Amino acid sequence: MKQTYDVEILGQKYIVKSAESKEHVDRVVQYLTDKMKDISRGQKGLSLHDISILTLLNVADEMFKNKAEVGRYKEQVVQKAKHMLRLIDTEV
Repeated sequence: MKQTYDVEILGQKYIVKSAESKEHVDRVVQYLTDKMKDISRGQKGLSLHDISILTLLNVADEMFKNKAEVGRYKEQVVQKAKHMLRLIDTEV
């Protein structure tokens, strides 16, 4: 069941509905806030909209890189499992 949480990001208040726990939502909000602060520190004079878009681009980039890494790990696990099955088959 979704809960409603009041959160604040860079001074802006939002109402968030989530099936996740308050702790999870707080971690997500803190992560985004930290990312947005990093971007705003590096480039003075950006609007909140610009900071938000740049943050979305950075987070999407991280997500795609992480998905690719998980895919590589999955492939390694599949290859090792196949190798182990071949070893078992030769012993049986």
